[in-house]
Amino acid sequence: MKQKLKNLIMSGSCVELIKETMESYPGSLDEQVDEKGSTWLILAVKSGLARVVELMILRKADLNKADFDGNTPLHHAFLNNFKSCIEQLMLAGADECAENHKGQRPWELIAVRDF
Repeated sequence: MKQKLKNLIMSGSCVELIKETMESYPGSLDEQVDEKGSTWLILAVKSGLARVVELMILRKADLNKADFDGNTPLHHAFLNNFKSCIEQLMLAGADECAENHKGQRPWELIAVRDF
């Protein structure tokens, strides 16, 4: 089930299929699911799946749980310039001042991306 959900999110599958699989998933949305420490929410953000991000916010996913580099979902949204994900995370209360292990706040990654 874990691999199926991961594959669906990473491939950008139909939102309804991801939702069905997510609802039947017995684990926590906050668990780290890959070698980089990404949570389900981080995977959805990195894939730019705004509707899935919205579903995970509604299911109370931890908005500030970071990966192994200290990057939160909001860091990844800014890094990839996914404006709808940025808006959703900020409106839901994600910490815009959280620093990763390099001392970077999410909004500072815009400049990193452009170089």
